[in-house]
Amino acid sequence: MRLIFKQPDVLFFLAIFSLSAAIILGFPQDIRFDQQLIRYVFSFKDFPSFDDGVISHLIAGFYNRFVAPSAESLNQHFRFLAMTGFLTSAFLLCRLVVRDWRLRCIFLAFLMLSRLPFLWLSTELFTATAFCVALIGMLENWKPHWLALALVMLANTKPDLILVATALLGYAVFFEPSHKRQRLRLVSCFIGFEVLLWIPGFIANGNQFFGNRGFMAFAQHYSDLVYPHQAAAQAADPWLQPEKYMERIFPKAQSIRDLVLHYPVKYFDFLTLSLGKGFKNLIRLFGFLALLFPMRIAFLNRMPLTRFEKIVGITLVGFVPFFLLSYPHVRYMTRYYPAFVILLAAWTERLPDPKKGKTHIKRYAYATMAMALAFQAFLFFRDLHALSFGGYFWFPD
Repeated sequence: MRLIFKQPDVLFFLAIFSLSAAIILGFPQDIRFDQQLIRYVFSFKDFPSFDDGVISHLIAGFYNRFVAPSAESLNQHFRFLAMTGFLTSAFLLCRLVVRDWRLRCIFLAFLMLSRLPFLWLSTELFTATAFCVALIGMLENWKPHWLALALVMLANTKPDLILVATALLGYAVFFEPSHKRQRLRLVSCFIGFEVLLWIPGFIANGNQFFGNRGFMAFAQHYSDLVYPHQAAAQAADPWLQPEKYMERIFPKAQSIRDLVLHYPVKYFDFLTLSLGKGFKNLIRLFGFLALLFPMRIAFLNRMPLTRFEKIVGITLVGFVPFFLLSYPHVRYMTRYYPAFVILLAAWTERLPDPKKGKTHIKRYAYATMAMALAFQAFLFFRDLHALSFGGYFWFPD
């Protein structure tokens, strides 16, 4: 145990964690927008629905029930709790995949300078934590019941993640080398845990346990995409009054099915706008680091995909509901950020050394990382004023 705390990357993690904790605890922020869920106190009569995000609400509910922080410190408690889970799970995942402690430290620097540990919405950090834990379970070949539990927790942090959890389950069953009995046990445990988690929700919410949130999400995001192009000086707020846009553009639509069947051309327009917005936000989050993704693709012939890359690739199915129903917000990509940066760090580690190989691509990769870190540091220190009490906090799109 003493040797672990003497390792450079562990010491750097402790420094990053301490600094993040100091920022969160030293610069309190008000509860705003969807962060209101942290006021939830667990009760079977008020059990959360699937659309609400069962696991995120249960974390808040049990914490408020047994710890019961004061109203003044509630937001700090949850932002600290979410940051702790996010940084810890991401670092543990990195230690499984990346061997070079220097690259681990670079990963931690990216994690800190991304400002994601200070995200205003704790559910996104809870989601990223569950995502990292599920990847750890897959890589470490956890026993079927533990892996099933991790996947169920992932599936219920946010509604769209049931696709990711199911995809990971399918990969573990059909593509991982394991005994037939283990595969059957994994599937049965996944279904069993899911049913046990959903039963109280069905009792409390009835038919409303699975709501129609998808259509509302589409309405708000489509309205937000067309809002900047409105000629009216006082156009309706796209988030508070999306019906104003839907009644004019999609008058007969009451569901996603109606949109596709009755307005296919307009829905296709939405998809193209969603793709453009998603690409813009991807560049916004990763900055210069995004330059390494095409470089990795170019090396597929010489450097086949690793097991970690295949597993992360399977999880990209989670982008489908982003594009079909909304668009990829920066905060939505919080769950993918640690895995993507780890993937690039592990690929850089595998590149041949310039002294031994004929290519200097490894130097280019490190130079790109250096530029990306410098730019992230510039953004981080430029926005320090946003940490002040009462000031406007970093609100990613």
